[in-house]
Amino acid sequence: MVLRAWRLLTKACPRPSSPTDVAGAARRVDWRFLLPPHGPPVGPSALRLIADEPDLVPLLEVLRQDGRVLDGFEDTAEAGLVVVLTGRLRDIDRAVRSLPPEGVLYCEVDRARRSGIAWSPGRLQRRLTRSGLSTTAYWRRRQTGRDTLFLPLGAPGALTWYLRELMDGRRFSRRVARRALESVGGAQALGRAVRHYGVVGVAGVSPQGANVTPEVLTGRALTDAPLLPLVLARGQGAWSRVVLLPFSETDRQPRCVVKLPRTPEHNEATQREHAVLRELAGRLAPPLVRGIPEALSLECWRGLYVGAEEFLPGLPLAVTGNLAPAADWLADLHRATQVYQVPAEGPRAHELVDAQLLEAVATVGLSLPAASRLLGRQGMRSAAGARLPVVLEHGDVTPQNLRWDGGRYSLVDWESARIGPALCDLLYLLLHWPWPGLPVFAAAPLQVFRSVFASQDLPPARTAAGLVLRYCKNLPLDPRLVPPLLLAMLSRQALDRAARVRNSGQDPARDHNVYADLIGVVLDAREALPAWTVVQ
Repeated sequence: MVLRAWRLLTKACPRPSSPTDVAGAARRVDWRFLLPPHGPPVGPSALRLIADEPDLVPLLEVLRQDGRVLDGFEDTAEAGLVVVLTGRLRDIDRAVRSLPPEGVLYCEVDRARRSGIAWSPGRLQRRLTRSGLSTTAYWRRRQTGRDTLFLPLGAPGALTWYLRELMDGRRFSRRVARRALESVGGAQALGRAVRHYGVVGVAGVSPQGANVTPEVLTGRALTDAPLLPLVLARGQGAWSRVVLLPFSETDRQPRCVVKLPRTPEHNEATQREHAVLRELAGRLAPPLVRGIPEALSLECWRGLYVGAEEFLPGLPLAVTGNLAPAADWLADLHRATQVYQVPAEGPRAHELVDAQLLEAVATVGLSLPAASRLLGRQGMRSAAGARLPVVLEHGDVTPQNLRWDGGRYSLVDWESARIGPALCDLLYLLLHWPWPGLPVFAAAPLQVFRSVFASQDLPPARTAAGLVLRYCKNLPLDPRLVPPLLLAMLSRQALDRAARVRNSGQDPARDHNVYADLIGVVLDAREALPAWTVVQ
């Protein structure tokens, strides 16, 4: 079973005694996933850091764990890797002069600063080439002060893929930007226009002999050709994983999908996903199995578990808008992964649903008496006589993770998978769906929740009611279970958020847990939610 395989993997997982990245600062050094192999073949290698951010030195000392971190140029010890984050050309030139043969340089430039305004990626690369370095450049897309994307300018197919599949055309401004970039030279035009970029260089070797493939991608039998990754570094918390999509110079789509955490305490998510994908590959029949990525490899790199899986082409469901047939596909998947059924009034159902609410309420500091009263009205015993299907729950079915390629649905990002009640995945998808006329869930979660689950008349509520009743018929599932399963979905998400916060060294009671806020809405409601469950 899935859980047995996952437990076997996690027993071998090296877990740090304390979190290494409490505040999520490791996001600032995501450039480390771009670096080719560096340093001597035997023994540790020093890293020289040139930055105006003193807090990065102790962070890198913890994250690397395999060599010294030299702060500035004062220490004259040899460093196989030199990182320049100041953006000043004089620092970059001095760093180049300090590199040993086959040493690696990484530098960042902000062209809004006076020191970088005249230096496009192409111009800086030509300067470094004259100094004997083989280079590649990455556009750094920044959002809320963080680098959320590293796009290789040396792999034209990476830009084309990003524009067509990630930079979707729902907004007019994005459609215009995409068409402009595609029509005026692609990566070259982008290189001239970008504000933030980084350059990786390898010293003292010919361009033909330079190993520009990042170290994290080497040894995975992906290809003999050099690979440049498009790196997605999104997510909300310190636990969010980094995704690398490898491209060669001629690829039009990624060779595969490579995922890893930023710090070792979050290795478990990658291990769990790998175990689940392998289990599903041996359990599902066509055509469902074609919608699940194949697990390719799981390896340890610098203390981090790195999982590689098949790349499945397609667009996020939020772009295609095929919600009703996608809900049918999800019902088919849950029917195929059903583990067992339990009576609604039995102890196992109580453990899966009611006890989860009580634990979530206690964890986030809500009223236990109010939760007990709610369970008396809306708990599993309110559906006595019904049977609850228990399935492999994905745990994060968002409109981004559920995809459509014109011929099949696919579901990616199985890191939160677990054995759990049916329907929760669909309720979560409806909560995060981009409903017309409503803001996105992340911007106004309470408004979206009330519009979808606390109303009978609004269009999102009517659509959600129809989809849920259709799912119940397809599985099948007694519609009386819908109210307690809404509680289960919110409780499981609140507990999952609290566990991730706790594993990052923070206090869940001090965290803004949006699912706790939504549980509060249900606790305060005078009638059972969702309101439309009475409309049968």
